[in-house]
Amino acid sequence: MKWRIDSGGNFYDPDGDNLVYFDQDSGDTHLVNRFAGYLIERLGAAPGAVSIEELIELVLEDLETDESPELK
Repeated sequence: MKWRIDSGGNFYDPDGDNLVYFDQDSGDTHLVNRFAGYLIERLGAAPGAVSIEELIELVLEDLETDESPELK
């Protein structure tokens, strides 16, 4: 399965553990945790649809894998 973001959106940070994501195309609003928000941003920056393995590689670029060896 490949994943992608089809429309742009905006994040609103209510200074908690969660973010509000507003999808401009659909008008839908989503309450997501910070990691889900991070994944949405990474998917939006990807040059097309990505597989789970490719998404993991994108995430690993931002992490220090010495601190998270289970993600290697």
